[in-house]
Amino acid sequence: MATQLEQALEGFLHSGDFKEGVISSTKASWGGSAYSVELFPDGSHRVLWDNQIGNKYNSDGVILGIPTLSGDLDECLSDGEADEEECFSLVFDNEEDEIAQSLREALES
Repeated sequence: MATQLEQALEGFLHSGDFKEGVISSTKASWGGSAYSVELFPDGSHRVLWDNQIGNKYNSDGVILGIPTLSGDLDECLSDGEADEEECFSLVFDNEEDEIAQSLREALES
């Protein structure tokens, strides 16, 4: 089953959901919330707002918290040279490999 979940994670990391999930998790963190990715044994995934999960949610797979972007975002947003979406995209591109690795490590533990 671990291999199937690893495949589901790699599918997530290579999909548009990965970037969107990190950006959504970053925005949600400003209000005290977050997003997670649910990985299923069939190799699929879905992104969930943590408020959708709840205490009684019973997953058939594994749920991993999606990390947020780091402080470079504040600098990008404050310099005024790029709009919000451009800043999110630039910072994501710089941190993509690190965030992907942190999700791989979280799945292993």
